[in-house]
Amino acid sequence: MFIQRGYRTKLGDIHIPIKVDFNITGPSEYDISCFAVDKNDQLYDDMYMIFYNQLKSPDDAICMNGTTFNVNLAKLPSEVVKLVFTISIDGDGTMGMIHQANIKLSQLHQEDLELNLTGSNFKDQKAIIAIEIYNKNEWRMNAVANGFNGGLSQLLEEYGGVEEEDDESTEPIVSQPVPVIQTSKISLEKKLEKNAPQLVNLAKPLKLALEKNKVPDIVAKVALILDISGSMTRIYKNRTVQSIVNKILPLAIQFDDNEELDFWYYGTTPKRMDNVTMFNYCNAVPVDYKPLMRALGGGNYEPAVMREIIEEYRNSSIPAYIIFITDGGV
Repeated sequence: MFIQRGYRTKLGDIHIPIKVDFNITGPSEYDISCFAVDKNDQLYDDMYMIFYNQLKSPDDAICMNGTTFNVNLAKLPSEVVKLVFTISIDGDGTMGMIHQANIKLSQLHQEDLELNLTGSNFKDQKAIIAIEIYNKNEWRMNAVANGFNGGLSQLLEEYGGVEEEDDESTEPIVSQPVPVIQTSKISLEKKLEKNAPQLVNLAKPLKLALEKNKVPDIVAKVALILDISGSMTRIYKNRTVQSIVNKILPLAIQFDDNEELDFWYYGTTPKRMDNVTMFNYCNAVPVDYKPLMRALGGGNYEPAVMREIIEEYRNSSIPAYIIFITDGGV
């Protein structure tokens, strides 16, 4: 069934998965996303903004596969009352240049719903809300088809979110070694294509962030410190921690002098692990994490691991970027 802008309808059984497919043609590169919204019409949580750099929510309620979102409404947290599906332009161009955007919502035992949009529906907009799935006593769908001249930034502001901005008020409180500029370096994407193709999609947002913040192409140590205390059990169990390693490794490949990520776990006591590389990153977080969690004491005592980190890089001739992941207070 073909629908028009403004069309609303009830959805079927929330326990039956929903598919939302995007088929977009035009002269630009188009990014699609889905994010969850709470009752105050604000972004629910960063972990529920699903796009090419974060392919699923922690509970698998929203999963992205290519240009398709698979949604299981029954798995969503009760605080989530709306899912917003968007299209934005990566780079130059406007939505007025789209040849066609077809958005199809399908659910078993329900008639498919198809929304067709073209450039004539828009002018200078850089992003659009295509459809919304929302809960008003029961789950419904709304064909919004509303554009935003300010692109993704303006769209996010509508829901209380912001794109990352430069933080001019924060400066290092310790002196750093003089950075070494790299003058000849194979591109990050090329390295990943050859050795870790599953991480190629993670290189694009990293590159954009570095360019936006004018971060020079320097040589530096990169270290990841992971809390493995008992309170972290849930995100070890659902493999969120492995996803974090996957996202940070390209940073080490970009900057680190040996293209490896220095790696520690810590609980009550710390433990230095083998460096994470393009060849072993899949096994950085063990599926059976509990023996290591028990071996390191189950608590999270930051001072011990911080002392070890400081000692490790105290005499380094190049900068060291240290990334802590914890649900405690560092």
